Formats: sequence, structure tokens, C-alpha cells
Amino acid sequence: AETLVQMAESCRYCYEDFDEIDGAAAKKHLRPVVLEPLENLLERLRSLDAWTEERITQALESCAAAFGLKLGKIGQPLRVAVTGGPVSPPLDVTLALVGRSRSLARLERAIGLIRSRSDASS
Repeated sequence: AETLVQMAESCRYCYEDFDEIDGAAAKKHLRPVVLEPLENLLERLRSLDAWTEERITQALESCAAAFGLKLGKIGQPLRVAVTGGPVSPPLDVTLALVGRSRSLARLERAIGLIRSRSDASS
């Protein structure tokens, strides 16, 4: 029974919104250096004709390539934005499970967080 509770807790972000992003994960991954790539990724994800694992992967890969980044440099900030923490199943699966509207809203919120941090430090 304890394992079932742990499993439910570990995927809570799929069916329930969260108030705060894990502080350590946000500090490490939601930094001004990823602001432009995440904004670009948000537009790519918004324009997908279908919210499928394949299309999500294509958007991620094309965004990373456009900025000359390894996938993880965008993937980990995206994971933190969408799940609230640094651990999840593969991103295409995670975003497909969370759904289009929740994923986009959470990414927008993370972008806002990065913007507010960079405004505060400048």
C-alpha cells in the first residue's frame, strides 16, 4: 500500500496543479540563460497540430537545434516547469499525460518566474 501512495504522489503533477516549483530545482534550471529557448519552445508547442509524444519530441529537438543546445539544456528546465521538480518520466510522455493546456500554462508560469528574477537582478 505504501508503494501505491508513493506512486500516486510521484505523478500528482499529472492530475493536480501545484502552487510552487521546487526551490532548488528552480534555482538550478530556471535561469535567465534558458529564457529565450523556453520562450521559443513555448511558441513551438503552442503551434503543434497534435499534442502527441512524437510532435512534442520534434518541438523539443528542433528548439534545441535552433539554439545549438543539447536536449537536456532545454529538457530539464521544461521538466521543472511542467512537473514542479527535477524528476519525471521522459518529457514527451510527461507532457502528453499532463495535457496541452496545463503544460503550456505551467511553462508560461516558469517563463514569468525567470523574467521576474532577471528583472530583479538587473
